[in-house]
Amino acid sequence: MTATIAVVGGGVVGVASALALQESGYAVTVFEPEPIGHRTSYGNSGVLVENPWLAANNPGLWRNLPRIIGGRDPGVRIDWRFVVRRLPTFGAFLRRTSAADASATALALHALLVASQRQHKRWIAACGSGDLLRATGWLKVFRTADRFREFARELRLIRQTGTAHRALSPQGIADLEPGLKGRFQYGLFLPDACSLESPLALTESYFRAFRQGGGALTAGRVVGLDRQRGGRWRVAEDGGGAQLFDQVVVAAGPWSSEVLVDLGYRIPMFWERGYHQHLSPGAAAGLSRAVHVVDDGFVMSPQAQGTRVTSGVEIAHRDSPPDYTQIRSAVARARSLTGLGAPVEATPWMGSRPSLVDGLPMIGPSPAHEGLWFNFGHHHIGLSLAAGSALLLVAMMKGRPPPVDPSPFRPERFRRRAPGPAARDYAAAAVPGVKLP
Repeated sequence: MTATIAVVGGGVVGVASALALQESGYAVTVFEPEPIGHRTSYGNSGVLVENPWLAANNPGLWRNLPRIIGGRDPGVRIDWRFVVRRLPTFGAFLRRTSAADASATALALHALLVASQRQHKRWIAACGSGDLLRATGWLKVFRTADRFREFARELRLIRQTGTAHRALSPQGIADLEPGLKGRFQYGLFLPDACSLESPLALTESYFRAFRQGGGALTAGRVVGLDRQRGGRWRVAEDGGGAQLFDQVVVAAGPWSSEVLVDLGYRIPMFWERGYHQHLSPGAAAGLSRAVHVVDDGFVMSPQAQGTRVTSGVEIAHRDSPPDYTQIRSAVARARSLTGLGAPVEATPWMGSRPSLVDGLPMIGPSPAHEGLWFNFGHHHIGLSLAAGSALLLVAMMKGRPPPVDPSPFRPERFRRRAPGPAARDYAAAAVPGVKLP
């Protein structure tokens, strides 16, 4: 008899998980209350990277902290009331800023990113969605020597892993991207990165393939998970209905922690909110690839709806009202650097990204409940990591050789050392007393 699996979450990570599980012979149902791919997954820059990714809690954070605290870093905005309410979580975040921690995180992410980009390309071809993929690379530009020096640690990791890259002079930047009008002192081009015509269209194409393969969708919000006698899982919906499954995968992004709280899990998660707005074409030449303006903390990415300008990071509660200060500044700066036209939308988009205190997602079995699996916490790079995370999850579920070392991503890395009841033994030792909203 075919084993049944519920995947909680219909963003790109959940949909990729569902597709990979279905391809491995499971009968899969996705639970998602909103249109597929329309929440967190909708708003990213659409770049598929495979370079080592330096998490926010790295040694350079301490050097930059005065600028962040003083509100002088355009790439970071902090709601201090939120931080104060979650001090144990942010204390644990700050304790993971050593050079060794940062390098280990970046190398683990790099391995998963490489596996992920390969699988994305396989699925994109299989789905007949090759027109969405742009193999134009990823350009980072730096206005000041100080900002480029701050990038030195990440550049060393790029060299260490053999990631293809090319340093650019000011003239080299202008030759590669003539649509940029600003004067930049340094540039770094990563030719193996790809971008997407539409991140939403990619998620939708994966979901169409899943449905064509017999996958099911329940358009309801999951309000409870309960393991029944006999080992099956009861998945309760907000409308009062419930379904039984052999196993459950929680891949609900920034909502994952609240899905699990009634089972006793206290996930060391916070949210890095982000914004975007599309710009219409202007009189000047447009951009031919995604460009990260490092000093100003934003990305410009040509997409189907226009050139998408994505803001930096906003540390705030997932559900607090939006603050458009960052994105309005980024849009104004983007227009001055490119000659792009007016915003397409009257109001910018805002979404929340799920971040864990060590910068790595949780992928693997629950340490306290058999048949419960985690796949969330992908912070800024959920799109890039989605396909690889799905492969890793399925390999662990099927007992196959994993595509990458699974140990950095295993959920039990946060397990409390002291003895306690099975479910509550999961709470992170470094984050005692964390309470979910």
